[in-house]
Amino acid sequence: MLNRPDGEEYQASAAASDRARESAASRPSAGAGMIELTLQTRDQQGNIHTTSEQVDPRKVGVIAVDCWHYHWCRTWRNRAASLIPRFNYCFDAARKLGMTLVFSPTNATRDLHDAPQRKATLALPNHSLPSLQNFQAAALGAGAGGWPDPVGGALRWGMCECGLGEACFYHNNTNAQHPDLKMTTDDYIALTQQEAYNIFKERGITHILYTGFATNMCMWAKPTGMKYMKQFDFRCFFARDLTEAITGYLEESFTPTQGTNEIIQLIEAHLAPSIDMEQTMRQAGVWEGDPVLDYVHLAPWGRLFGAPPFPLPVQVEFTCRHVPEAELRYTLDGSDPIAASPLYQRPVKIDKTTLLKAAGFKGETRVTRISEARYWKYPIVPDPPTVYVSELTSLCEKVGEVGPNSYAVKKAARFNRSVDGRVLTNRGRKFGHGIGVQAPSELVFPLEPSYKRFVANVGVDDECMEWDNPDGLPQWPQWSRPIHGPTSYRICQILFEVIIDGKTVTETPPLVNGELAWGIDVEIPQGAQQITLRVNDAESRFTDPHGHGDWLDAGFVTS
Repeated sequence: MLNRPDGEEYQASAAASDRARESAASRPSAGAGMIELTLQTRDQQGNIHTTSEQVDPRKVGVIAVDCWHYHWCRTWRNRAASLIPRFNYCFDAARKLGMTLVFSPTNATRDLHDAPQRKATLALPNHSLPSLQNFQAAALGAGAGGWPDPVGGALRWGMCECGLGEACFYHNNTNAQHPDLKMTTDDYIALTQQEAYNIFKERGITHILYTGFATNMCMWAKPTGMKYMKQFDFRCFFARDLTEAITGYLEESFTPTQGTNEIIQLIEAHLAPSIDMEQTMRQAGVWEGDPVLDYVHLAPWGRLFGAPPFPLPVQVEFTCRHVPEAELRYTLDGSDPIAASPLYQRPVKIDKTTLLKAAGFKGETRVTRISEARYWKYPIVPDPPTVYVSELTSLCEKVGEVGPNSYAVKKAARFNRSVDGRVLTNRGRKFGHGIGVQAPSELVFPLEPSYKRFVANVGVDDECMEWDNPDGLPQWPQWSRPIHGPTSYRICQILFEVIIDGKTVTETPPLVNGELAWGIDVEIPQGAQQITLRVNDAESRFTDPHGHGDWLDAGFVTS
């Protein structure tokens, strides 16, 4: 039964319903209108079993859960992002068959409220939801009513895949769906169970194919996840080549690829069957050629090292689960790998600042895209200055304008306080001297002949590790349901630059929330007139701009 609204809302929902039905009727189908699914499950001993099922592709909904462009773990974020080219190619093939594409980026949905795919979803009439079972016991790993939940026992080694000495689960979260993930005007964006249910009922969907992240978390348990849609009597399965679990990394013991494979096997054994999406699309005749879609996976996929939390060299392991037969080759000098580059045979040890590139080859042919990861070794912590820059008067200050879709408010620099007026703090350590700024920022100071060196510790202030609480902001009333309370950490990725008389003399790596401050110690040329302290957003495409940066114990050494 439909819960129909009245007046203009009814007209909008009726139009959306007509659009959904007309689109469903006009969608193409392959061959005789049916495709074959090869469904893979496992028994309790881990043995693989396959069955074949014929299905009308027009009755298949493909849902992409939480394909965010940011995440708290740098390594996992890169692994997930590396699947986007494969997602796009597979989704294009699915559309050719007439499948319905639904994107569900949950708490990133707020930035998509004006998208046509979102408006089409919100305009659909409500269908009465079936009742749900109580999952409380299952969430603890006990299982309930035949509906086990994998989350309790499936996570391994914590929530970071960067290895020993790192715990980046507080660094970053999400603020948008990945910008490279392609949608078309016939697709939908769903946030809630009700919205997803409305789409599937309007479109006549009987089978739901799950893709997205993370395999052991959101793909199963988010509001639009399998955990709930299975109870609504949809036939649910997932694409094992279009998902990535978040587990952990232990050098030469456990890689994130092992973790993903274990989670896939767990779900196949207890929760739902899987398919190989590429194999399915090839068999259906809608996969064209042999596109190069995949990357070599690195663990850790870039990191800072050499500071007290991790003084040892980084050990990087390579895997490539989508092209397992490829020879993995790499370079450490910034050049692109070729067929004659060193062959990966054991973990690569890195003990200095390095740009690593890796790719897979079959003979002379490169069969993967080129993976790139940067590793930065911390410099020595400088001695305190003789003259603190926060005791001086700046010649000028530039404060960057706040961009669109940001929670930031334009803020000037504060001396000896964070930009929000708090005690300057980095990784729990408090500082009495320094300058708190909001990126992008630029401060110019005069130089005295007695100044020999400029020193500082620079990083993101710990206030950016607090959870945003966006109650009352204009975005929220446009969601399909009210949201209250904190949602995610402020996302920062900023770099610090020191410029003397117009020439850049040093620049830090991109620094994110929770990372230890980076030491700066540069010589001031004789006769230099002024110094510029600049903070930039390292990559506003992937982060919420306007991070809070600190110039800690910044100043000049006079002898």
